Amino acid sequence: RWRNLKWPQVEEFGWPPGPIISGSQSMVVEFIHIDAQFLEEYGSVDVPVIKAMDHLFLVVAKKNNLPLVTWDKQMIAAGAECGVNVSNPTDWMQQKQRGQQSNAPDAFSAR
Repeated sequence: RWRNLKWPQVEEFGWPPGPIISGSQSMVVEFIHIDAQFLEEYGSVDVPVIKAMDHLFLVVAKKNNLPLVTWDKQMIAAGAECGVNVSNPTDWMQQKQRGQQSNAPDAFSAR
């Protein structure tokens, strides 16, 4: 499915590159298609209703038990309300440096 992309990593390894932070790839990015299969798998996850894209990030984080990293105060509040481990990037990096965050999975990031 990545054949048409022209990034060197796609040609060499078969997948697109993840985000590059401080000169190195710090996490793997997995694209999730919003289709009938997604709706079947994630449609019944109980989270507070917030704006559409934010709601999707929250649903995926909760269903997969992933920490959610965001600056969005509404997402932080909604995540805390439904039991998602959510924090802002500064707090998350400090926790990671102190060893309070596991290394896998790294995190699920929203804006």
